[in-house]
Amino acid sequence: MNKKATVGIFIIIIGGVGVYYGSSMLRAEPPAWWILTIPLPEPTEKWALIVCSDTKFSSDESPTGWAGDEYFVVGGPGQAGEFFFVEFGSCPGEWDPTHGCDLPAHSGPGSANISCGGGPNAGFWTTWDFENLNRGTPFPINDSNYYINVTACINTTNCFGPVSGWETSWDLGSVPGFGAYIGLVWLNSTNHSIGSTFSQNNFIGTNPWTTDTLLALPSVDAPAAAVGFSPVLVQDGLGDSYFDDIKISVKPNPNASTGNIIYDGFPAQAIQAYNACRNYGFDDDHIMMMIDTGDQGVNIHATDSILNDYSYHKNLYPGCYDYEEENVTKANFTREMNVSISGSWASKIKSNDDVLIYMIDHGTFINAADAVFHFVRSGNTINEAEMKALLDNIKCKRLALFVDCCFSGNFIDSLNASNRILVSAAGPNRLSWYWTMAKPQYWAGSWFFHPFWEDLNNGLTIQQAFTNASNYVPWGQANPVAIIQIPMVIDASGLLSSWNPPL
Repeated sequence: MNKKATVGIFIIIIGGVGVYYGSSMLRAEPPAWWILTIPLPEPTEKWALIVCSDTKFSSDESPTGWAGDEYFVVGGPGQAGEFFFVEFGSCPGEWDPTHGCDLPAHSGPGSANISCGGGPNAGFWTTWDFENLNRGTPFPINDSNYYINVTACINTTNCFGPVSGWETSWDLGSVPGFGAYIGLVWLNSTNHSIGSTFSQNNFIGTNPWTTDTLLALPSVDAPAAAVGFSPVLVQDGLGDSYFDDIKISVKPNPNASTGNIIYDGFPAQAIQAYNACRNYGFDDDHIMMMIDTGDQGVNIHATDSILNDYSYHKNLYPGCYDYEEENVTKANFTREMNVSISGSWASKIKSNDDVLIYMIDHGTFINAADAVFHFVRSGNTINEAEMKALLDNIKCKRLALFVDCCFSGNFIDSLNASNRILVSAAGPNRLSWYWTMAKPQYWAGSWFFHPFWEDLNNGLTIQQAFTNASNYVPWGQANPVAIIQIPMVIDASGLLSSWNPPL
């Protein structure tokens, strides 16, 4: 801890008064001394709490009957899984044998076309009862360990002008706006549509071809009565849209809270954040570091000379880890966050200090407004109300809370205050993605928060770091993080464009 060298300003006033009459001094007053002490305000100190309470992600096992491989469900006439078309107004759909996706690794000529003329126009292609066509095995809709990935190659040469009302007539819900979209229709036990989930991209007038992606978590996105799904290709508006190489894959959710394989991703993120704080002069006794490594090494980058970042930094900063392994529990976290407990991390924070809290683990969706953060070692969670009570009792100048878990947007949405900046890796109802192990192509750590912390470490503001990390396109992905997981920031402090917490 830096010592306070100055506690006040001392002003010394010296005065002496002599009274003379003529050439004789009748009386001489002794010097008078006054000492005024003007206290200085307490200097701003920086405090950080970093908690990583798990190392496990799910295995790569797919649900029974669903191998996790991809299926081309758009093809020429007569192919299994061929879409059929539903028309509104003068909006025919047909298989176009000439227009095909020209991006690398795509299948060549041929695509599903929607061509809308005048009047109320919209249309969609679908494969009703997709799972029976392709798998013959019901998908486990309510199992949060799995998600559905839909990708498509789209060309909208001239698509404009919205149409209203047609979506609800077919129980498709509401598309994000006029344009071309890919989505999933949720089916009930009688194979009727009871809702839908669409990608958030709005393709209007895009030419050449563009790739779109939809990641849907059925346990969150599907209505309660859903038992199955089918893909849907939608045009809402005038003009022409072409869809090619629609691929559906069912994959395990690697961030599910029931994970069973130890990986480097979570602790790698905690170590990266700790390094950024130390690089900018945080005193070690101001950083509360809680890290679970699964009793193994951690490698953040496959291409650097450090094979075990955990041991390397533990030797570089002796005593840097305050709680490890089985001691990273909810009880210890809430104790350190409790200002009323003498000696706790939070009890040392003063009203003029800056505070940074970074939370890394799994998150679970509760409802549209709520989520919980997991403490896997102790087998329990912390909810928004509990977290808000802890934060509200910390009296400080500024507080930044970064939450790095699935459904973190649902978790932070009620934690706002006038001196806080809140950042989540994912938006409401969205998953947060990680590289679980370092490879030559990428690091071990968060798709969003790893580039975010890199920018903070390089002196950028929260606003700049958020923008850059949101625009990051992960290796092997067609879309940026902003589309895949929709990170969120809440700022009532007005400091978003000027504050960098590590500085």
